[in-house]
Amino acid sequence: LRKRAFERNSYAILRIKTELAYNALKPWQVLQGLYALAFIFALASLFVKHSFIKFSPIAISAFAILLHVSSLTARVFILERPPVGSLYESLLFVSLISSIFAFLGWYRFKERLFLIAGLFIALFLLLIAPVFAPKGDSLEMLVAVLNTHFWLATHVIIITAGYAFCVLTACLAHIALFRRGFARTPDLVFEKKIDLFLFASLFFTCFGTVLGG
Repeated sequence: LRKRAFERNSYAILRIKTELAYNALKPWQVLQGLYALAFIFALASLFVKHSFIKFSPIAISAFAILLHVSSLTARVFILERPPVGSLYESLLFVSLISSIFAFLGWYRFKERLFLIAGLFIALFLLLIAPVFAPKGDSLEMLVAVLNTHFWLATHVIIITAGYAFCVLTACLAHIALFRRGFARTPDLVFEKKIDLFLFASLFFTCFGTVLGG
């Protein structure tokens, strides 16, 4: 019994230390700066063919994604639940999924516009997220119908990932429409690549809705 009590106390102390470090670091403000910097460099790389300019957004994006994952992981450890218990947390999660798959889209297709779209979405969502947490990042959770670890880990995460794919697909579609409007011929290859994200958004939102039902 003493051993179990000691382990519980050690675990609780570790969670408290993690929360103190989390609050001191203010990772979401740091991520706003990183995503903004990467977005600026990514836009510049479309016009400046310097190796430093071309490599910078990739390196900064990779570091930002790692910090983003680490921050949400710390949040899960502190709260002992999935990081989608409120609208504020959903925006944090959607911004991560968008940035990850935009980065993977760039890596797979070598298309810099995918990275630009993902960085823009991540930055925009992180900037508006505090609006939905007027009391600050208090680590509070809304009392919802699906307020269980199982459904938060399945239905909510899956459908929130679907929202991320929807936002990313919409942003890429707007880029394709812009290119159609100003280019002499449409880039059909680029538009075909967007279909993969469209199918993913339909699958995750449909599957998540079924689980919710």
